[in-house]
Parts: sequence; C-alpha cells; structure tokens
Amino acid sequence: MVLTVHDLVALERPDLHPRRSSVIQRQQLPAALNRAAVVISVSRATADWFCPQAEVVHLGGVSVRQVPYRWVLLSHLGMYRYFYFGPRISAAARPLAAAAIGLRAAAKLAGAAVDARLYDRAH
Repeated sequence: MVLTVHDLVALERPDLHPRRSSVIQRQQLPAALNRAAVVISVSRATADWFCPQAEVVHLGGVSVRQVPYRWVLLSHLGMYRYFYFGPRISAAARPLAAAAIGLRAAAKLAGAAVDARLYDRAH
C-alpha cells in the first residue's frame, strides 16, 4: 500500500482543529504507517516528521500546468470561502476581501491566458 500524507497539522497543532480530527488522525496514522510499503509526503516538513533522511523530489507546478484555469478558479474559491464565511475578518471587511480575491483571480487568469508561469516561483 502507498500512503500519501498531506500534512500533520491536526497532530502538531491540535488547538487549531476540532478535537475529533486530532483524535482520529492520532488513532489511524500508526496503523496506516504499519501497512504502508511507501509513504509519500507533499512537503519537506511532513517528510521530516516520518524520516528526516528522506529523499525529497519536488515536481512543483506539474499538476497546475495541466489545468491552469481550473487551478486558479478553485484556489481562489477556497480563499473566498476561508475569509468570507469564517470568523477571520469582520462582516464589514468581507466585501473588500471578496473584491481583492476576485482581482487576484483575474490577474492570475490573465497570466494563464498569456502562458505565464503561475507556480514556478524559484525559476
């Protein structure tokens, strides 16, 4: 079995998550690790939690380049939901946050239209 671990924030910072999430992950992770032949991590920080000597291969932007418009729209929709519906900002500031996120999405979509590199920050 191949186990993919995206993050361990519910274990590292249980104060930021519902108690149930932290308990479930704490119970299920050891069993999943015992069954896994290979563990894939999506970040160096998560890989270090399992094995600090792990080889890290970064293929940044590969999936993003395949569907750039969808990536832009979905990532900005997630930002909108995070800020607009959560208690992170006041109700009065929500329309401003929505407008800023919309403008950022429009700029990213324009960049995708001219084939700008949306993900490769290091290159």
